[in-house]
Amino acid sequence: MPADESSLPPSAVEELGFWRDELALRGKHADSVRRRLDPAQRAVEFPDFLRDPVIPLLRGVFSTTEPLTCLELGSGPLSSLAWGVDAKLLDVTAVDVLADHYRALLDEHGHGAFPVRPVAGTGETLLERFDPESFQLVYVRNALDHTDDLPRSFDNLVRLTTEGGAIVLQHHLNEGSHREWSASHHWNLDLGARGLSATHRSGTTHEVGARKDLELVYLSYRSYLLDGWIDVIYRKV
Repeated sequence: MPADESSLPPSAVEELGFWRDELALRGKHADSVRRRLDPAQRAVEFPDFLRDPVIPLLRGVFSTTEPLTCLELGSGPLSSLAWGVDAKLLDVTAVDVLADHYRALLDEHGHGAFPVRPVAGTGETLLERFDPESFQLVYVRNALDHTDDLPRSFDNLVRLTTEGGAIVLQHHLNEGSHREWSASHHWNLDLGARGLSATHRSGTTHEVGARKDLELVYLSYRSYLLDGWIDVIYRKV
């Protein structure tokens, strides 16, 4: 256990306990973890619509065969984008508030060679670490609803995206209220006028994509009658 783990809030300690079990392959997602850890199986965990059409389209936009620069916010210890690094499609910079602890857990369980090693940071502080327009692709999965200041975090993501680049968001719907506003959930995410709408636990609503520098290019919405999930792709213009 990292020396300073005892000073973390209960929600963070719970998250680390979850991943300690998963990385030991005794959690409820053991099959998925095995696939992410195995270079021969990682492609199964890679988001399908990044492989086709997002990455091919971005390679055309930027006229490159080099790995696309990619920022992942809220990656956890085992980024689902690792196969993209193996395949030299992506150069992933993963950011997570618990990154220091996650790296220690990876090393503790003998997974130090995993190709994506997260660095510590939050959505609100991204511009303190990276220059504007540093990334051709930004990817966030089930992390925006955990941010304290979602409008600021999302603005940072947009500012870090190169013109012509893509911002890809994949989230469970209304996870805040679904989790009864647990300590780690601050926002509900749902279908909005410009793709994604965020409602704070206080009731304040923010239309995420309602800005002149974004174009909504893809939206997939599945209600709770199916699996309660939304996929959104914006293009920086």
